[in-house]
Amino acid sequence: MKKMILVNLLLATCLLVVGQKSADKISKWYLKPAVGINIPITSLFKGEVTDNLFEYDDHSYYWQVISADFFFHKNWGLEFTYQGSSSKNIAGRAARFDSEMTERYSDDYYVKPSSSALFGESSTWIGGNIEKGYLGIVYRIEKPRLLFLYKLFIGVTSFRTDWAGVILKEKGTNTIIEIQYDTGKRPNDHFTIAPAFTFGYRLSKRFVVNVDILYSFFKTDNTFTEVTRNKNTGETIYSTTNYTKDIHTLSIGLGIIIELKPVY
Repeated sequence: MKKMILVNLLLATCLLVVGQKSADKISKWYLKPAVGINIPITSLFKGEVTDNLFEYDDHSYYWQVISADFFFHKNWGLEFTYQGSSSKNIAGRAARFDSEMTERYSDDYYVKPSSSALFGESSTWIGGNIEKGYLGIVYRIEKPRLLFLYKLFIGVTSFRTDWAGVILKEKGTNTIIEIQYDTGKRPNDHFTIAPAFTFGYRLSKRFVVNVDILYSFFKTDNTFTEVTRNKNTGETIYSTTNYTKDIHTLSIGLGIIIELKPVY
């Protein structure tokens, strides 16, 4: 999370610095509040119990906390965008983990969930569970009523992974087994490439209603280690579940463009 905030501040600083240096060429400033949905083209999840340890969901909604365009030329500009995303499914991860572990082991063991205290929720009303920060170049075509913005972004997609486990007591014996899953790291920041397109319809000199279409790509490389420990004998068994995947997502949003500088 700290790394994500630092990257966002760095991107915003770059935008402001360019804006200061190009002040004599200012065409227009845009603010672009918007909301939308993220539609998966490829899925992160594998149908494993460890899917529940990602503070992430393939299907999610987003809101643009900050989005600003600075045009240093009639057609060319820069855009910085910071989005927060979340999903109802993320909130139910702990319960699903406990349920799946109970279903897996309840025939032979009494299952004592230990996950409820181990899941860490980093969600905030500003950033949500999944944070995305983009900085990119914008090419603008403007007609009397229509606005077209073609964009190419680079940025960061950030979310957390958690650790969790259960304690098993074998039925008919005193054998106690502890099972834990962990990736060894919590925040995960992924370099992201995202071409995008905005279509707008002008309502007035200062307001344009718009539709955003964005395709994003990032690569994950997360490995969960499963540690199974017999508390009576000390015997320990290790296994891993790897999530090395190319994540492709289509985002569609609706918003309004607010012009802070008049057309020159």
